Amino acid sequence: MFRILTPITYWILIAIWSYILFFLLRRLSFKRVESNLINMLIIILAIDAFRTVVESIYFGAWYTSLSGLLPIGIHNFLIRSEIVIIPKLLNVMAAVLIIAILFRKWFPAEKNDREILKKTIEEHTKMLEDSNKQLKIEITERKQAETSLRKSETLLKKIAENFPNSYLSIIEKDYTIGFTSGNEFKKLDLNPKDFEGLSVKQVFGENTSFVIENFQKTFAGEEQSFELFINDQYQQYNTVPIISDDGSIDRILSVSENITARKNNENEIENTLRSSEKQRIANLVILKDLNESTSKLRKEISDRMKAEETLKARMIELEIFNDGAVDRELMINNHRKEINKLLEQLGKKAKYDIVG
Repeated sequence: MFRILTPITYWILIAIWSYILFFLLRRLSFKRVESNLINMLIIILAIDAFRTVVESIYFGAWYTSLSGLLPIGIHNFLIRSEIVIIPKLLNVMAAVLIIAILFRKWFPAEKNDREILKKTIEEHTKMLEDSNKQLKIEITERKQAETSLRKSETLLKKIAENFPNSYLSIIEKDYTIGFTSGNEFKKLDLNPKDFEGLSVKQVFGENTSFVIENFQKTFAGEEQSFELFINDQYQQYNTVPIISDDGSIDRILSVSENITARKNNENEIENTLRSSEKQRIANLVILKDLNESTSKLRKEISDRMKAEETLKARMIELEIFNDGAVDRELMINNHRKEINKLLEQLGKKAKYDIVG
């Protein structure tokens, strides 16, 4: 059994190592390996595989011939001393070649690779150190920015809380409330934190389209001012863009003021002005009537004065006429007295009756 099993084992080894040798040679032909060390390792393995294949063929033929599967003459040929030494010489040549590759190629390449690796490690270490330094700087700057932001938010909150009748809000690019505060929240007993993170639509409801239209203009860099009647309040909104260092606008500031009292005062003033205007018009009508009556009265007075002047002139004329008539009557009466006296002297009866 072992006489058959031994040659079979050798021929299996021949097949396996032939495949390994073929694989290694094919691998070298592809030139896909970037490292010289790996290339040299494949060459060394290929040399060893070639040595193993040749040796396995030698001993495979040897034991196959002994088993009777091949002519015995092959065995007799292979056992000759000048033939037996061939596999041994092949082993020595393979070993020498491998050692030569190790000393001439492998060790220098390994040293070079170590230097390259060391240099690469040093470069990467330096890059990591630089990255760490930069990261520390960025972390420091970020912490400073966060501290500054917290201070700014605190200051903004204080300003908003002390700004009368107002709400102050930061609107994000996605139209959500990033921050909000204000004195008006206290008056309404509301927590401004409940509004942070809400969308514009959730806050403004049916007024959303109008509000977003103005916010869009502000994100485009235009300051806006508009009024809304919302939550039983008249509110005046003023929005300004918050411009970053790179010129982008990712947030806008919205300040809304409760102007209900002012609006009511304006309405009262307007109503008062309307009433005053109506009264003024009524007074103008009355004044017009008075002017017309005054004009008539003046005309009547003028006519009366003219009539009085005419009457006075007539009276003067009558007085002059009357004075003339009296004088004439006195003269006639005197003449009558003289005639009566003469008639009495003549012994006649008086002709005239003397009055007075």
